[in-house]
Amino acid sequence: MAAERVTFPVRLAEKDAIQASFTSPSRIDPFSVSLAEKVDFLKVVDEKLNQAGVFQRACDLTFMRKQILFVDSEGSEIEKLITEVFCIHGGGRLDAQGMAHERKFHCPGKVTAHAAGK
Repeated sequence: MAAERVTFPVRLAEKDAIQASFTSPSRIDPFSVSLAEKVDFLKVVDEKLNQAGVFQRACDLTFMRKQILFVDSEGSEIEKLITEVFCIHGGGRLDAQGMAHERKFHCPGKVTAHAAGK
């Protein structure tokens, strides 16, 4: 084992202990938005995809909240509460030869809870 090969005590660099927390900023908590409002939003997006020639449409919203807790042996404790919203919409259509083509559009990067509240 590697620990058996160390013949001298190892000391990491000195550092101050950090106590901190971070929460994703948002004007509206996406988890407080009613299911009816979320479904209404998806219906609006779906209606915009309802174009001539489009035979299949899909809209998706995914909401994620995760808690990350970092603790080290020097006394640091850092907590992060991250809220993320992912959205995807797209559709399928046939070309002149009858071949199916699908297009999906992802919101650029991760949509913050702030943007999802709009």
